[in-house]
Amino acid sequence: MATGTEGKLFAVDRQGQGVVLLDTEDTHVRSIQPLPDGAVLVGTAGEGLVLEVDAHGKARTLYDAAQPEIVALADAGGGQYYAVAVASEASQVDLSKPAEASSDDTSGDESGGDDEASVSVDDGGLGAVGSRPSGFGGGRSEVLSITRDGLVESLWTFKEETVHSLLYFEHRLWLGTGQEGKLYSWRAADQRMVLEKDAEDAQIVALMPGKDGPSFATTNAAAIYRSAGGGERHGTFTSSVEDAKQLARFGSFHWWGEAPDGSSVKVSVRSGLSAEPDATWSPWTEAQAGHELSLTEVPRGRYVQWRAELAAGGKASPRLDAVELSYRQQNLRPRIKEFKALDPGKVLLPSNFNPGQQVYEPAHPRRDGIFTTLNAEGARQDQRVKPLWRLGYRAFAWKTEDPNGDDLVYRLDFRPAGGAESDAGWLPVADDLDTPYYNFDATVLPDGLYRFRLTASDADDNAEGDALTAEALTEPVLVDHSPPSVRSVDRRGKILEVRVEDAWNPLREAVASTDAGEWHAVEAADGLVDGRTETLRLPIPAGSRLLLLRLTDAAHNAVTVNLTEEIP
Repeated sequence: MATGTEGKLFAVDRQGQGVVLLDTEDTHVRSIQPLPDGAVLVGTAGEGLVLEVDAHGKARTLYDAAQPEIVALADAGGGQYYAVAVASEASQVDLSKPAEASSDDTSGDESGGDDEASVSVDDGGLGAVGSRPSGFGGGRSEVLSITRDGLVESLWTFKEETVHSLLYFEHRLWLGTGQEGKLYSWRAADQRMVLEKDAEDAQIVALMPGKDGPSFATTNAAAIYRSAGGGERHGTFTSSVEDAKQLARFGSFHWWGEAPDGSSVKVSVRSGLSAEPDATWSPWTEAQAGHELSLTEVPRGRYVQWRAELAAGGKASPRLDAVELSYRQQNLRPRIKEFKALDPGKVLLPSNFNPGQQVYEPAHPRRDGIFTTLNAEGARQDQRVKPLWRLGYRAFAWKTEDPNGDDLVYRLDFRPAGGAESDAGWLPVADDLDTPYYNFDATVLPDGLYRFRLTASDADDNAEGDALTAEALTEPVLVDHSPPSVRSVDRRGKILEVRVEDAWNPLREAVASTDAGEWHAVEAADGLVDGRTETLRLPIPAGSRLLLLRLTDAAHNAVTVNLTEEIP
């Protein structure tokens, strides 16, 4: 007898007198399995231990699970055991509360015997399992194979379902689950979990050997079921609702398995726009036989559900192993979330770009237009980028998304902005771009303001006629190749007043050098070098043989002026 909240195992004699056989440090002894030699397998809650306890109360650990609870155990004989470990949030199921009733349309009818259906579970694989991992992030229930020597293998992981009971019977492992009360069997030969019976809203909390197969006990409502001789002749499996994420049209349905002579598998499908099937859903299509069905008559929808009707013939039973339902989402327009011009001279290149290859001279010039790029042509670029600088170049960067997850390609166009030229048509810069940025040599454009347009297209992932595009425009972008200039120089005592200007951009730096010495900042009359027109105050160095003034604007255009003649 097992107890909690103090995890103890009691040995009880025929007179009803109990003695503590094992006092664990866990809060509950969650499951027990007697063994033929008088020993007992014990599963605990808290640390999730599988223990083997002999008749004298001596215990040894066979497995320390990542999950906190071992909820069920089974003995296959010959030192081969099975256990189920569950995550804590999944195991706190209050079996005293009735489950919500579901409609006949959304619940699978009972099916039994050899009828099988693919189920929505995750295969945990047959990897060897060691002791407790550093953390647990797996499914809800994990089915384990454990030998007396302590070798542990993970057989299967249920992502959503909680396993409540285990039974090894007729050379097969049986499992009972809730909240929707399904009876599964594990087929070791081909590593498959097979759905044998659907008890709808009940929880299968106990499994027992029976004459014609396992019997089981349920809660919600409380009942005991036994397998009928010969098994069920008919059964229906209704799938869960599948979400296409967007409005979709449905193509075909294919199933794998077998339908021996005299037996049959017929499939019907329905669709809707609500997550739960209701009166707004389409009616079920006529049930059809055949391994592949066309779904052209199924109305478009976001959600879809299929139903398989299985019928035995003579001694032959059909088997449904796996299904595939194809659909295509209704294409939605791409979105351009951001489109911007970078600072003059700033370019973006793949993180694996070698500056020594191209940064000083552009490679791969376009032969179908005037623009030259720094981007390497050919294979899709590394999406990770790093900034570099290249005088005379401009770059654009953008952020996009596609609701359907389609790959996007981009086209970049330009036209002059403002004045009579504003009505000019768009001219190509580059197309078939697959990176979220583009660099080009802007020295091919005359000074002035330009507009740039980005077009994003999902044509590569959609049939002709279904593709959609999105467009975005930049603010006017200034292209400026002209350096600042000196308008006049006046000598005011020991000070030179130099009047400078720039046609397009504000000045950013003014520095002077005497006799080829270091550059030093030159003072502006208003205190800041930040306007398109500035008056600079430059002290006259007595006895100097060379006086240079270097001016740089916001587009990094620079000019050096010789003021030596102004020295008295």
